[in-house]
Amino acid sequence: MSFETFFAIGMGWLLFWIAVCLAFGRLFEWLEPDEEPSTPRKRRGTKR
Repeated sequence: MSFETFFAIGMGWLLFWIAVCLAFGRLFEWLEPDEEPSTPRKRRGTKR
């Protein structure tokens, strides 16, 4: 197994997990929309 193949697989897995984490974060945001329905613009800030 060459270094180029290992590097490509590693970068692929890294991008894949970043996409999975972003998707899960977006999914949880969609699953909890009733936290503050009156002010949806505040969701961009870090509340927790």
